[in-house]
Amino acid sequence: MLIWIFILIGIVKALPSTPVNFEVITLSTQCLGLSWQPTTDSDISHEVSCANSLWAEVSTEKKVCNFAPYTSVTCSLRARSSDGVSGETSATSTTSCGTPAKVLYNAAFTTSNTPGTPEDISLEIDWDESQPFCSSLSYYKLTITQNSNDVFHQQFHVNDQREITLDGIFTAYTEYEIIMLAFNSQNNQSELSVKLLTTPQLPSSDGPGIHMNFYSCVSLTFSPPSTPNGYILYYRYACDYTANVDLSTLQLTQFTDTSELQVSFCPGLESMKKYTCAAAAVNSAGAGEVSTTTEYTPVTHHVESRYVLYIRPYSMGLVRVYFYSPIPYYAEHVEIKSAIFSYIIMLQEVLVCHIPCTL
Repeated sequence: MLIWIFILIGIVKALPSTPVNFEVITLSTQCLGLSWQPTTDSDISHEVSCANSLWAEVSTEKKVCNFAPYTSVTCSLRARSSDGVSGETSATSTTSCGTPAKVLYNAAFTTSNTPGTPEDISLEIDWDESQPFCSSLSYYKLTITQNSNDVFHQQFHVNDQREITLDGIFTAYTEYEIIMLAFNSQNNQSELSVKLLTTPQLPSSDGPGIHMNFYSCVSLTFSPPSTPNGYILYYRYACDYTANVDLSTLQLTQFTDTSELQVSFCPGLESMKKYTCAAAAVNSAGAGEVSTTTEYTPVTHHVESRYVLYIRPYSMGLVRVYFYSPIPYYAEHVEIKSAIFSYIIMLQEVLVCHIPCTL
């Protein structure tokens, strides 16, 4: 009987030992590392189960992944050999905190009504609250650069008001880079939120070019100022019979580039009146200097014949006709180039002559 007992004991397989000093180490927001005391037995492999997942052989990198950031994970480890599996050992760790969400913000330059100094240009910024993703937000960081040189930087506590207005540090018609970041309590930063903005500046003081033509209507041709300082968005213009055009009546003419623009309108012109048009070019900073031009409206009716003064014989078969300028007011501003006469000598003939006329 004792002989059989010794035989049975001799064929019982030795199971691998349970791993010792097992640790789960935080590697990243998604991955955990595994560590335990190594064994010299080449027949031993190891299997792991994390968060109640199925048992799987440990990879050569000794890590497990695909967890959510800032998540507590418990992993169990066991050894396996050809004789079977060992007992289990467990450890717990937490994935690292994720980065805060990218900061969403608004930024815009504004100018005062009297541009010309740095103090007239302001930058207004406001931003939305970033999502911390795991641990709480700590602060926001605003940086403004120009040609890679810092112009302004400041940190804002998470409980501070999420807006700021800056002035006195900007140059007209210059591009600036604006960067916003959010940081959480793990000091992880969000993705960069970057905007490129150019400070505004009014068009140059020479004003837009403006050319007036009269036909049955008024035709105005605009050309940009010598220094547009950006894109000319549109021109404002107004026309009237007075030299002092009311600029508050300037009309808006939509415009998208700096090439020439022509507009026509039919105001019902009065004959031979001074007609003044004013225009201003408008860019992102506002309206620049006003240009004006003045012309006389054309004569809109025929000269009447009753202004003949008298007729005198001039030579054999010829007479000389003397007459007033048709309307004295017109004579100050226009040249009477020709006149049409009719007279009867046996038959009616129509002649055209240049002043003075000899018939």
